[in-house]
Amino acid sequence: VIDTLIKKHVNPKDICYVSLDDPMLKVPLDEIIKIYEQYRGKKLTEGISYFFLDEAQFLKDWELTVKLFLDRKYPIKFFISGSSVSLLTQKVESLAGRTVEEILFPFSFREYLSFFAPQIENHIKKNNILPDVLPDAIIPFISDIKINFSNFLRTGGFPQIYSENEELYPKFIKEDILDKVIFRDLVDLYKIREPAYLEKLFYYLGKNTATIVNFTTLSQSLGISRVVVERYISYLEQALLFFRLPKFSKSLKETLRSNPKGHLIDPALANLFRVEHSQILESAVAVFIFSKFQKNTYFWRDQFHEVDIIIDEEELIPVEVKSSDKKEIPKGLLYIMEKQKLNKGFVVYNGEFSKVRVGKKQIIFCPAWYFLLGEKT
Repeated sequence: VIDTLIKKHVNPKDICYVSLDDPMLKVPLDEIIKIYEQYRGKKLTEGISYFFLDEAQFLKDWELTVKLFLDRKYPIKFFISGSSVSLLTQKVESLAGRTVEEILFPFSFREYLSFFAPQIENHIKKNNILPDVLPDAIIPFISDIKINFSNFLRTGGFPQIYSENEELYPKFIKEDILDKVIFRDLVDLYKIREPAYLEKLFYYLGKNTATIVNFTTLSQSLGISRVVVERYISYLEQALLFFRLPKFSKSLKETLRSNPKGHLIDPALANLFRVEHSQILESAVAVFIFSKFQKNTYFWRDQFHEVDIIIDEEELIPVEVKSSDKKEIPKGLLYIMEKQKLNKGFVVYNGEFSKVRVGKKQIIFCPAWYFLLGEKT
Protein backbone atom coordinates (compact mmCIF):
# COMPACT_ATOMS: atom_id res chain seq x y z
CA VAL A 1 0.00 0.00 0.00
CA ILE A 2 2.85 2.37 0.88
CA ASP A 3 4.53 1.56 -2.43
CA THR A 4 1.29 2.36 -4.26
CA LEU A 5 0.95 5.69 -2.44
CA ILE A 6 4.49 6.69 -3.37
CA LYS A 7 3.90 5.68 -7.00
CA LYS A 8 0.89 8.00 -6.92
CA HIS A 9 3.28 10.80 -5.90
CA VAL A 10 2.17 11.05 -2.27
CA ASN A 11 4.87 12.90 -0.33
CA PRO A 12 6.80 10.27 1.70
CA LYS A 13 6.68 12.66 4.68
CA ASP A 14 2.90 12.24 4.67
CA ILE A 15 3.33 8.52 5.33
CA CYS A 16 4.17 7.09 8.74
CA TYR A 17 4.83 3.39 9.39
CA VAL A 18 5.21 2.13 12.95
CA SER A 19 5.94 -1.45 14.01
CA LEU A 20 4.32 -1.64 17.43
CA ASP A 21 5.87 -4.96 18.44
CA ASP A 22 9.18 -3.14 18.91
CA PRO A 23 9.94 -3.28 22.67
CA MET A 24 11.47 0.21 22.39
CA LEU A 25 8.11 1.65 21.34
CA LYS A 26 6.07 1.09 24.49
CA VAL A 27 4.76 4.64 24.48
CA PRO A 28 1.18 5.85 23.91
CA LEU A 29 0.07 6.28 20.33
CA ASP A 30 -0.69 9.98 20.78
CA GLU A 31 2.97 10.53 21.73
CA ILE A 32 4.09 8.70 18.59
CA ILE A 33 1.77 10.86 16.50
CA LYS A 34 3.13 14.06 18.10
CA ILE A 35 6.69 13.04 17.24
CA TYR A 36 5.63 12.29 13.67
CA GLU A 37 3.93 15.70 13.40
CA GLN A 38 7.22 17.39 14.33
CA TYR A 39 9.06 15.32 11.72
CA ARG A 40 6.44 16.10 9.09
CA GLY A 41 6.96 19.83 9.61
CA LYS A 42 3.31 20.82 9.47
CA LYS A 43 0.18 20.23 11.49
CA LEU A 44 -1.88 17.10 11.01
CA THR A 45 -4.85 19.27 10.07
CA GLU A 46 -2.94 20.36 6.96
CA GLY A 47 -3.45 17.81 4.20
CA ILE A 48 -3.99 14.04 4.29
CA SER A 49 -1.52 11.85 6.15
CA TYR A 50 -1.35 8.04 6.22
CA PHE A 51 -0.61 6.07 9.38
CA PHE A 52 0.35 2.40 9.18
CA LEU A 53 0.20 0.76 12.60
CA ASP A 54 1.59 -2.77 12.33
CA GLU A 55 1.10 -5.38 15.09
CA ALA A 56 -1.29 -2.95 16.77
CA GLN A 57 -2.43 -5.57 19.28
CA PHE A 58 0.80 -5.00 21.20
CA LEU A 59 -0.01 -1.36 22.02
CA LYS A 60 -2.52 -0.70 24.77
CA ASP A 61 -5.56 1.46 23.96
CA TRP A 62 -4.45 2.34 20.42
CA GLU A 63 -8.09 2.28 19.32
CA LEU A 64 -8.99 5.11 21.72
CA THR A 65 -6.41 7.41 20.15
CA VAL A 66 -7.52 6.48 16.62
CA LYS A 67 -11.15 7.14 17.58
CA LEU A 68 -10.20 10.53 19.05
CA PHE A 69 -8.54 11.68 15.83
CA LEU A 70 -11.44 10.40 13.74
CA ASP A 71 -14.00 12.10 15.99
CA ARG A 72 -12.13 15.37 15.58
CA LYS A 73 -12.24 14.99 11.78
CA TYR A 74 -8.46 14.96 11.28
CA PRO A 75 -7.59 14.19 7.64
CA ILE A 76 -5.78 11.00 8.66
CA LYS A 77 -6.18 7.56 7.11
CA PHE A 78 -5.22 4.76 9.50
CA PHE A 79 -4.12 1.32 8.29
CA ILE A 80 -4.18 -1.12 11.20
CA SER A 81 -2.61 -4.56 10.86
CA GLY A 82 -1.62 -7.38 13.16
CA SER A 83 -1.09 -11.10 13.54
CA SER A 84 -4.02 -11.70 15.90
CA VAL A 85 -7.39 -11.52 14.18
CA SER A 86 -9.48 -11.73 17.35
CA LEU A 87 -7.62 -9.05 19.31
CA LEU A 88 -7.75 -6.58 16.43
CA THR A 89 -11.43 -7.33 15.83
CA GLN A 90 -12.28 -6.66 19.48
CA LYS A 91 -10.57 -3.27 19.35
CA VAL A 92 -12.02 -2.30 15.97
CA GLU A 93 -15.56 -2.78 17.30
CA SER A 94 -15.28 0.62 19.01
CA LEU A 95 -14.72 2.15 15.54
CA ALA A 96 -17.89 0.65 14.09
CA GLY A 97 -18.99 2.22 10.82
CA ARG A 98 -15.61 3.77 10.10
CA THR A 99 -13.57 0.74 9.14
CA VAL A 100 -13.07 -1.67 6.26
CA GLU A 101 -11.78 -5.03 7.47
CA GLU A 102 -9.79 -7.53 5.43
CA ILE A 103 -8.24 -10.82 6.54
CA LEU A 104 -5.02 -11.41 4.62
CA PHE A 105 -4.23 -15.07 4.07
CA PRO A 106 -0.89 -16.27 2.69
CA PHE A 107 -0.63 -16.01 -1.09
CA SER A 108 -3.14 -18.07 -3.03
CA PHE A 109 -1.84 -19.91 -6.08
CA ARG A 110 -3.28 -17.11 -8.26
CA GLU A 111 -1.30 -14.51 -6.28
CA TYR A 112 1.79 -16.73 -6.36
CA LEU A 113 1.48 -16.93 -10.14
CA SER A 114 1.15 -13.15 -10.46
CA PHE A 115 4.38 -12.82 -8.44
CA PHE A 116 6.50 -15.39 -10.33
CA ALA A 117 4.83 -15.44 -13.75
CA PRO A 118 3.03 -12.11 -14.23
CA GLN A 119 2.85 -12.63 -18.00
CA ILE A 120 0.67 -15.71 -17.47
CA GLU A 121 -1.44 -13.99 -14.84
CA ASN A 122 -2.01 -11.04 -17.18
CA HIS A 123 -3.35 -13.45 -19.79
CA ILE A 124 -5.54 -15.31 -17.27
CA LYS A 125 -7.15 -12.00 -16.26
CA LYS A 126 -8.68 -11.80 -19.73
CA ASN A 127 -10.58 -15.05 -19.17
CA ASN A 128 -13.40 -15.96 -16.83
CA ILE A 129 -11.88 -18.71 -14.68
CA LEU A 130 -14.66 -20.99 -13.43
CA PRO A 131 -13.94 -24.55 -12.25
CA ASP A 132 -16.65 -26.13 -14.42
CA VAL A 133 -15.35 -24.64 -17.70
CA LEU A 134 -11.77 -24.77 -19.05
CA PRO A 135 -11.22 -21.90 -21.54
CA ASP A 136 -9.32 -22.81 -24.72
CA ALA A 137 -7.21 -19.68 -24.24
CA ILE A 138 -5.60 -21.26 -21.15
CA ILE A 139 -4.38 -24.38 -22.95
CA PRO A 140 -1.08 -22.94 -24.34
CA PHE A 141 -0.04 -22.00 -20.79
CA ILE A 142 -0.89 -25.27 -19.03
CA SER A 143 2.66 -26.62 -18.96
CA ASP A 144 4.08 -23.46 -17.34
CA ILE A 145 1.16 -23.19 -14.91
CA LYS A 146 1.71 -26.80 -13.79
CA ILE A 147 5.38 -26.10 -13.10
CA ASN A 148 4.45 -23.06 -11.01
CA PHE A 149 1.76 -25.05 -9.20
CA SER A 150 4.28 -27.73 -8.26
CA ASN A 151 6.57 -24.99 -6.94
CA PHE A 152 3.69 -23.42 -5.00
CA LEU A 153 2.87 -26.71 -3.26
CA ARG A 154 6.53 -26.98 -2.31
CA THR A 155 7.34 -23.40 -1.25
CA GLY A 156 3.96 -22.00 -0.16
CA GLY A 157 2.53 -18.51 -0.01
CA PHE A 158 4.75 -16.49 2.35
CA PRO A 159 6.24 -13.82 0.05
CA GLN A 160 8.70 -12.58 2.68
CA ILE A 161 10.85 -15.69 2.11
CA TYR A 162 10.86 -15.64 -1.71
CA SER A 163 14.06 -13.60 -1.89
CA GLU A 164 15.95 -16.24 0.09
CA ASN A 165 17.70 -19.38 -1.15
CA GLU A 166 15.03 -22.08 -1.40
CA GLU A 167 17.18 -24.48 0.62
CA LEU A 168 16.82 -22.04 3.52
CA TYR A 169 13.01 -21.78 3.29
CA PRO A 170 12.38 -24.28 6.13
CA LYS A 171 14.76 -22.33 8.37
CA PHE A 172 13.02 -19.02 7.67
CA ILE A 173 9.55 -20.55 8.03
CA LYS A 174 10.48 -21.93 11.44
CA GLU A 175 12.43 -18.95 12.77
CA ASP A 176 10.67 -15.97 11.17
CA ILE A 177 7.11 -17.27 11.21
CA LEU A 178 6.51 -20.15 13.62
CA ASP A 179 8.92 -19.27 16.42
CA LYS A 180 8.01 -15.59 16.20
CA VAL A 181 4.26 -16.25 16.29
CA ILE A 182 4.20 -19.10 18.81
CA PHE A 183 6.98 -18.14 21.22
CA ARG A 184 6.66 -14.38 21.02
CA ASP A 185 3.31 -13.14 19.77
CA LEU A 186 0.96 -15.75 21.24
CA VAL A 187 2.89 -16.12 24.49
CA ASP A 188 2.91 -12.35 25.04
CA LEU A 189 -0.66 -11.72 23.93
CA TYR A 190 -2.33 -14.54 25.83
CA LYS A 191 0.11 -14.81 28.76
CA ILE A 192 0.87 -18.48 28.07
CA ARG A 193 2.96 -19.87 30.91
CA GLU A 194 4.09 -23.10 29.25
CA PRO A 195 4.60 -22.47 25.52
CA ALA A 196 6.10 -25.93 25.07
CA TYR A 197 2.58 -27.38 25.16
CA LEU A 198 1.48 -24.97 22.44
CA GLU A 199 4.47 -25.99 20.33
CA LYS A 200 3.75 -29.70 20.82
CA LEU A 201 0.11 -29.15 19.93
CA PHE A 202 1.00 -27.33 16.73
CA TYR A 203 3.52 -30.05 15.84
CA TYR A 204 0.78 -32.67 16.22
CA LEU A 205 -1.71 -30.63 14.18
CA GLY A 206 0.92 -30.01 11.52
CA LYS A 207 1.83 -33.68 11.14
CA ASN A 208 -1.87 -34.50 10.90
CA THR A 209 -3.11 -31.75 8.60
CA ALA A 210 -6.20 -32.75 6.58
CA THR A 211 -7.34 -35.20 9.26
CA ILE A 212 -9.96 -35.24 12.01
CA VAL A 213 -9.01 -33.33 15.18
CA ASN A 214 -9.92 -35.43 18.22
CA PHE A 215 -9.78 -33.15 21.26
CA THR A 216 -9.91 -36.02 23.76
CA THR A 217 -6.98 -37.82 22.14
CA LEU A 218 -4.98 -34.59 21.98
CA SER A 219 -5.69 -33.87 25.63
CA GLN A 220 -4.51 -37.31 26.70
CA SER A 221 -1.42 -37.27 24.46
CA LEU A 222 -0.25 -33.83 25.62
CA GLY A 223 -1.23 -34.22 29.26
CA ILE A 224 -3.30 -31.04 29.34
CA SER A 225 -7.04 -30.51 29.70
CA ARG A 226 -9.41 -30.55 26.74
CA VAL A 227 -10.38 -26.96 27.58
CA VAL A 228 -6.74 -25.85 27.22
CA VAL A 229 -6.37 -27.81 23.96
CA GLU A 230 -9.40 -26.05 22.46
CA ARG A 231 -8.18 -22.67 23.70
CA TYR A 232 -4.70 -23.17 22.22
CA ILE A 233 -6.17 -24.26 18.89
CA SER A 234 -8.26 -21.08 18.82
CA TYR A 235 -5.04 -19.08 19.39
CA LEU A 236 -3.42 -20.82 16.39
CA GLU A 237 -6.51 -20.03 14.32
CA GLN A 238 -6.41 -16.36 15.31
CA ALA A 239 -2.75 -16.27 14.26
CA LEU A 240 -3.76 -17.71 10.84
CA LEU A 241 -1.58 -20.79 11.17
CA PHE A 242 -4.39 -23.34 11.30
CA PHE A 243 -8.13 -23.62 10.73
CA ARG A 244 -10.94 -26.08 11.37
CA LEU A 245 -13.75 -27.27 9.14
CA PRO A 246 -16.79 -28.33 11.17
CA LYS A 247 -18.83 -31.34 10.17
CA PHE A 248 -21.72 -30.43 7.88
CA SER A 249 -25.12 -31.32 9.26
CA LYS A 250 -28.64 -29.96 9.14
CA SER A 251 -28.51 -30.30 12.93
CA LEU A 252 -26.50 -27.54 14.63
CA LYS A 253 -26.20 -29.78 17.70
CA GLU A 254 -24.50 -32.51 15.67
CA THR A 255 -22.15 -30.00 14.04
CA LEU A 256 -21.09 -28.61 17.43
CA ARG A 257 -20.54 -31.97 19.11
CA SER A 258 -18.65 -33.59 16.20
CA ASN A 259 -14.87 -33.43 15.88
CA PRO A 260 -13.75 -31.01 13.12
CA LYS A 261 -11.23 -31.55 10.36
CA GLY A 262 -8.04 -29.53 10.74
CA HIS A 263 -5.83 -27.90 8.12
CA LEU A 264 -2.60 -25.94 8.10
CA ILE A 265 -3.02 -22.55 6.46
CA ASP A 266 -0.21 -22.93 3.89
CA PRO A 267 1.73 -25.62 1.98
CA ALA A 268 5.04 -24.26 3.31
CA LEU A 269 3.97 -25.18 6.84
CA ALA A 270 2.86 -28.64 5.72
CA ASN A 271 6.21 -29.26 4.02
CA LEU A 272 7.97 -28.28 7.21
CA PHE A 273 6.36 -31.33 8.82
CA ARG A 274 7.13 -33.55 5.80
CA VAL A 275 3.57 -34.77 5.43
CA GLU A 276 2.19 -36.74 2.48
CA HIS A 277 1.52 -35.01 -0.83
CA SER A 278 -2.16 -35.95 -0.55
CA GLN A 279 -2.38 -34.01 2.74
CA ILE A 280 -0.64 -30.97 1.26
CA LEU A 281 -2.94 -30.94 -1.76
CA GLU A 282 -6.13 -31.34 0.28
CA SER A 283 -5.14 -28.58 2.70
CA ALA A 284 -4.20 -26.28 -0.20
CA VAL A 285 -7.65 -26.78 -1.76
CA ALA A 286 -9.33 -26.42 1.64
CA VAL A 287 -7.65 -23.09 2.47
CA PHE A 288 -8.46 -21.77 -1.02
CA ILE A 289 -12.15 -22.48 -0.44
CA PHE A 290 -12.06 -21.43 3.24
CA SER A 291 -10.52 -18.06 2.35
CA LYS A 292 -13.54 -17.35 0.14
CA PHE A 293 -16.42 -18.86 2.10
CA GLN A 294 -15.03 -19.21 5.66
CA LYS A 295 -17.96 -20.05 7.98
CA ASN A 296 -19.81 -21.67 5.10
CA THR A 297 -17.07 -24.28 4.60
CA TYR A 298 -17.42 -27.77 6.09
CA PHE A 299 -16.44 -31.39 5.64
CA TRP A 300 -18.84 -34.31 5.92
CA ARG A 301 -18.73 -37.96 6.94
CA ASP A 302 -20.80 -40.77 8.34
CA GLN A 303 -19.84 -44.29 9.38
CA PHE A 304 -19.07 -45.39 5.82
CA HIS A 305 -18.50 -42.26 3.70
CA GLU A 306 -16.56 -39.00 3.76
CA VAL A 307 -16.36 -35.86 1.62
CA ASP A 308 -13.36 -33.56 2.08
CA ILE A 309 -15.12 -30.20 1.67
CA ILE A 310 -18.72 -29.01 1.59
CA ILE A 311 -19.52 -25.44 0.50
CA ASP A 312 -22.84 -24.26 1.92
CA GLU A 313 -23.79 -21.20 -0.10
CA GLU A 314 -26.87 -20.76 -2.29
CA GLU A 315 -26.61 -24.49 -2.89
CA LEU A 316 -24.49 -27.26 -1.40
CA ILE A 317 -21.35 -28.03 -3.40
CA PRO A 318 -19.34 -31.13 -2.42
CA VAL A 319 -15.63 -31.20 -3.26
CA GLU A 320 -13.44 -34.29 -3.02
CA VAL A 321 -9.65 -33.94 -3.34
CA LYS A 322 -7.52 -36.74 -4.79
CA SER A 323 -3.76 -36.71 -5.36
CA SER A 324 -3.96 -39.28 -8.17
CA ASP A 325 -4.72 -38.69 -11.85
CA LYS A 326 -7.28 -41.50 -12.09
CA LYS A 327 -10.76 -40.45 -13.13
CA GLU A 328 -12.74 -42.36 -10.52
CA ILE A 329 -15.97 -41.14 -8.93
CA PRO A 330 -15.56 -41.23 -5.13
CA LYS A 331 -18.33 -43.19 -3.41
CA GLY A 332 -18.68 -40.57 -0.68
CA LEU A 333 -19.21 -37.79 -3.22
CA LEU A 334 -21.90 -39.70 -5.09
CA TYR A 335 -23.57 -40.71 -1.82
CA ILE A 336 -23.85 -37.14 -0.45
CA MET A 337 -25.13 -35.92 -3.83
CA GLU A 338 -27.87 -38.54 -3.78
CA LYS A 339 -28.68 -37.94 -0.11
CA GLN A 340 -28.90 -34.14 -0.46
CA LYS A 341 -30.35 -34.24 -4.01
CA LEU A 342 -27.42 -32.28 -5.47
CA ASN A 343 -26.83 -31.89 -9.19
CA LYS A 344 -23.15 -30.88 -9.19
CA GLY A 345 -20.02 -32.09 -7.43
CA PHE A 346 -16.25 -31.67 -7.92
CA VAL A 347 -13.31 -34.02 -7.88
CA VAL A 348 -10.13 -31.93 -7.62
CA TYR A 349 -7.24 -34.12 -8.72
CA ASN A 350 -4.03 -34.37 -10.76
CA GLY A 351 -5.65 -35.51 -13.99
CA GLU A 352 -7.20 -33.81 -17.00
CA PHE A 353 -10.32 -31.65 -17.06
CA SER A 354 -13.50 -33.57 -17.85
CA LYS A 355 -17.16 -33.95 -16.95
CA VAL A 356 -19.09 -37.13 -16.23
CA ARG A 357 -22.84 -37.61 -16.07
CA VAL A 358 -24.39 -40.02 -13.57
CA GLY A 359 -28.09 -39.80 -14.26
CA LYS A 360 -28.98 -36.14 -13.73
CA LYS A 361 -25.86 -35.54 -11.66
CA GLN A 362 -22.75 -33.90 -13.09
CA ILE A 363 -19.33 -34.79 -11.67
CA ILE A 364 -16.65 -32.29 -12.71
CA PHE A 365 -13.08 -33.60 -12.66
CA CYS A 366 -11.03 -30.45 -12.27
CA PRO A 367 -7.20 -30.32 -12.26
CA ALA A 368 -5.99 -28.95 -8.92
CA TRP A 369 -3.84 -26.29 -10.61
CA TYR A 370 -6.89 -24.98 -12.49
CA PHE A 371 -9.30 -25.16 -9.55
CA LEU A 372 -6.96 -22.97 -7.48
CA LEU A 373 -6.78 -20.36 -10.24
CA GLY A 374 -10.49 -19.65 -10.00
CA GLU A 375 -12.34 -16.72 -8.52
CA LYS A 376 -15.56 -18.60 -7.76
CA THR A 377 -16.73 -22.18 -7.30
